Amino acid sequence: MKLHLSVDDVICSLMDLCSQAPNSVFDIPFWCLLRDLNEKYGAVFTIYAFENYAESFHVNCIPKQYWAEFADCKFIRFGFHGVFRREKNDFFERQCIGFYSCFPEALRADTIRLHRYEADPSMIGILRRYGVSAILCREDESRKINDFPPSYMFTENEEKRIGTVPVKINGISFVKTSLRIELHEKNQLLQELNELISKSSDDAIIAVFTHEKFVSEYSDSIDAVCRLVNKHSNIDFTF
Repeated sequence: MKLHLSVDDVICSLMDLCSQAPNSVFDIPFWCLLRDLNEKYGAVFTIYAFENYAESFHVNCIPKQYWAEFADCKFIRFGFHGVFRREKNDFFERQCIGFYSCFPEALRADTIRLHRYEADPSMIGILRRYGVSAILCREDESRKINDFPPSYMFTENEEKRIGTVPVKINGISFVKTSLRIELHEKNQLLQELNELISKSSDDAIIAVFTHEKFVSEYSDSIDAVCRLVNKHSNIDFTF
């Protein structure tokens, strides 16, 4: 059994690398927190980032020394999070190419979650060029807040068949996201995670995530998730 821990909507902490020009990426609080969790619990993180911020900052502005430091640390990988606004596929493709051209192949995540859980087969084909082999679908919790459409190209009934055990369709594995950290009080989060672990099969992937803007506020909850996984003998961290 695997625990996939990720952060969505990442861009500000990448912008900080340019605006603050730190000696190390881990001088930035966001990245420092991830390093501390890795050192304490062996946690690894998948970062789902945008290619730009309001077309005024692009990730290709980040000095190569910082990408090299990310690659050297071995506990962070990056995946393209898609485009912030709905556009034609060529717009998606341009931003995807721009994103992956910035950093070494060793940093590419093979599992991704796209913004708004939106992509058609053509977009998924573009992502496959960059080693993407698994895609995370929407979790149930946000559906209780809003009437969201099914993830990607699925119908509602098709998506209901997607669970924590990967389902392969046209060479891509689809997995249901399990828990969104900021929608839970810490004790409730840990209770639900424990229940998931106890009832999941060995080939399950439990995907837990938050958003960049909530990382500081929910740092105790993220720490608690990592500590719980570290104590369990039957679940390991995975990208």
